[in-house]
Amino acid sequence: MTFEEILARWNGGTLRGAQTRLAKRLGVAPNTVSQWTTGVSRPDEDLRPKVARELGLSVQVLDRFFVPRRRSENAWRDAGRSDPGASVPVFGPVTEEPFSFDFDSGVPEELLPLTVGAGYGGRSAALRVKGGHWSPLAEDGDYLLLSECSAAPDGKWVVVRRGDGCRLRRIKSGPGRSDDRERVLAAVVGRFRRV
Repeated sequence: MTFEEILARWNGGTLRGAQTRLAKRLGVAPNTVSQWTTGVSRPDEDLRPKVARELGLSVQVLDRFFVPRRRSENAWRDAGRSDPGASVPVFGPVTEEPFSFDFDSGVPEELLPLTVGAGYGGRSAALRVKGGHWSPLAEDGDYLLLSECSAAPDGKWVVVRRGDGCRLRRIKSGPGRSDDRERVLAAVVGRFRRV
């Protein structure tokens, strides 16, 4: 669900007039609400509780609608590289294979205020791991930092997409190295545990 859909639902099922109506209720300009709807900006920190209350949401749920998605073609690509205040979207929990993961259409469960290096030059994200069957790569409660890429060096752990979902694989050299049925989405560039 998008912020636009929430706004339409709040306005009796129609988007027509919803931005202006919400703007009046919040005391902001209609173009401000329009920018929230298109993902150009998000409500200020002090205004988010009021927006959430008006829409009948918690602030945490409201914040999920303001993760930069397709605001511009490079919105997530630049996050964590050029913006020191950028947040890394966290997907999961990943409990078993295959799992669901998508930079473009997935809805993160949280945002972590991390700055991630350039990695492989793509967008950054994290997977929250649950369960103990990910050893030696990760343990229950770990976060795996990912960098978007389409190829990675031998020995590197990667997220691959196969017909039935995503899997974690280690790139191997030698015969049978590539599998035409799998497509590399991201490389694991780090691991951490929240304290």
